[in-house]
Amino acid sequence: MSAGILDARTARADLLRDPHAVATQAALDVERTRGIAESRRERLAALRAAQGRALAHKHRKTALDKAARLLRERSVPEAAVTLATLAKAATEIDAEAAAQEAAGRDLSLKLEVAQAALEAATQAGDTVRSLSGAVTVLSGLPRRTAGLDALMQRLAQEQLQHGEHEQEHTQAQQELAEHEQRLAVLVEEADRAQHAVTQARAHTDQIQEAVRGPLQEATAAAAHLQSANTALEAVEEQRGRVGKLEAELRQLREAREEAEEALAAVERGEAAHTAGSALAPGDACPVCVRPLPTDFTPPSPLDGKALGKARGKLTKSSKAVSTAVTAAAQATAQLSATEQTAQKHQRAHLAALERMDTALLQLQELVDTMRPDVVPGVATTLDTLSRQTAAQARVLAGSAPKNRAQITRAVKTLVQPLRATEAETLAAHTSAQAKLATAQAEKEAAQADLKRQRGRLQRERKRLEKSQLQYESDLQTLLTEVTGLPASVRPAQDTLNRSGFGRDLRFWL
Repeated sequence: MSAGILDARTARADLLRDPHAVATQAALDVERTRGIAESRRERLAALRAAQGRALAHKHRKTALDKAARLLRERSVPEAAVTLATLAKAATEIDAEAAAQEAAGRDLSLKLEVAQAALEAATQAGDTVRSLSGAVTVLSGLPRRTAGLDALMQRLAQEQLQHGEHEQEHTQAQQELAEHEQRLAVLVEEADRAQHAVTQARAHTDQIQEAVRGPLQEATAAAAHLQSANTALEAVEEQRGRVGKLEAELRQLREAREEAEEALAAVERGEAAHTAGSALAPGDACPVCVRPLPTDFTPPSPLDGKALGKARGKLTKSSKAVSTAVTAAAQATAQLSATEQTAQKHQRAHLAALERMDTALLQLQELVDTMRPDVVPGVATTLDTLSRQTAAQARVLAGSAPKNRAQITRAVKTLVQPLRATEAETLAAHTSAQAKLATAQAEKEAAQADLKRQRGRLQRERKRLEKSQLQYESDLQTLLTEVTGLPASVRPAQDTLNRSGFGRDLRFWL
């Protein structure tokens, strides 16, 4: 049994090599087996016919022997002729009987050989039923081996295609890795671009405010300088007016003194009237010190017209002096206020210049702080901006004051190179974002394609596994049936070896 199992395994292994050759050889073996069976049937029929003829000749010979014996026993006329005839017939019969006996012996030998072959075939299992089953198996062997060969070729083709798809999948994985690496690089570039935009915008805003400070202080210094100059001009004008008013006051005072002297001269001539004009009833008399009576009336002036005229002139002069004093005082106060205003604007002008210098220094410090973090071109732009701002501030400090809109335009003009650099940085950031979006879309497309290829490979593997199992099952069934054939009709070992069925199918999977 072990030898049979080993032969079956060897036959199975050899059967795998070339199914088509095995099928062809099996078909030839079937035809050969059919010829052998037909030849044996013909020989068996001929043997049986020869046995029948030999038996008939034996019976005839017995009858002839009996007739010859009876003839020898009888005495009939012309016996010699009859005996000669009979002897000739007997000779012919003996020759034919010898020939028949030789044929019978030959047929008996053949029958014995055929019987021995039949017995050997019976012992070997070559029964009519087994041979019939072998005919059925061998007649279907070409078709089944051809089917196995086609299945194996299809498996090989599918495996080749599967290998190509695996290569495509590997290439797709590599491309996806490249997309991911490129995407990571673009993400870093986009982050750097975003940082550069934020930094450029922040730097530009800081620089713009730092530039605005000196220009505003320069404009404030110019305004204070203009106000101080205006105030100084007003001081000079007011000083001239004060001098004029003081000169007029001196003249009015001299005129009042003259009016007082004239009035004093008139009053000395009118002493009684002058002394009494200021008294009322009950007042002490300036001469006797007694109270004046209730009906006291001042004495009338001697020249009332001259006295009234002198008094009127003095009153007018006094009013003119009072008015001039007031005007001179107001002019002096206004002059003092104007001088204080001029001094205040001069101090404010100096303070604004100091703040301007401080703002310029702060601008330069800001530029020095930013210089290490920017590219050389931007550093040069910052240095130029600092110098231009200082020059512009000094020009503004010595020119007519500017309004807020003019200062804003001047600041924008100075900062325009930085704004241009910021725009270039923003354009670079926009380009980086566009490249990043494109790379992200390419990565997603590569992921989708890789997922599709992975699904296709899984389906192909399942189909190949199913086909392999079907092939192995069909092959195992065929090998089992071939192994179970009688040895006399079983395909030769070298035929199975030439068939190529012995290859390991797992090599393909």
